[in-house]
Amino acid sequence: ARSVSTSLVAVSFAKSSNEFDHAIISSDYEYITAETSMQFSVTGVSNTGNIAIIPEGSYWKVSDETVGTIDKDTGMFTAVANGNVTVEYIVNGSSAGSKDISVVIPDDIKFAEDRITAIYGVPQQIDVSVWYKGFPVAFTPMKDAFVFFNYKFDEYGNPELFFTSDAGVINGLEFVGTDAKKIR
Repeated sequence: ARSVSTSLVAVSFAKSSNEFDHAIISSDYEYITAETSMQFSVTGVSNTGNIAIIPEGSYWKVSDETVGTIDKDTGMFTAVANGNVTVEYIVNGSSAGSKDISVVIPDDIKFAEDRITAIYGVPQQIDVSVWYKGFPVAFTPMKDAFVFFNYKFDEYGNPELFFTSDAGVINGLEFVGTDAKKIR
């Protein structure tokens, strides 16, 4: 039997540096819905991979303000309309780093639970996530974003679906049940 081993050794003769070379842009998501905001962060990196101080006067910029805007000082991004946009960090007049973001309409919604047991008058959080092509999407829950439905049986025992708001009120992702005697 013959043993085979492989290895890779990387050697750098570059002098260690903390001088700014480029920026790494981070956000929690790559997909976002319109009218949703998301914080971006930036890390300065030297040419040898060390953390570096970002030069003063640097700022955030987007490639298309019809798709999204960004606060140039804080990095708070707000999606405006569906499309693709590049978020850039500008240092000394040039892009030092960027990240592509897509503003989308989600194609899937997932609830953490199949059903929720709610006590009348007590707020209950609805644990939900939205997805686009298998990727998580940042979104802002809207008032009345969900429709309640219930069912009853017709005279032949077949279920009939009907929509109702008698069950309670939704505000964002919080549900408060009402004392509706006819809803089960």
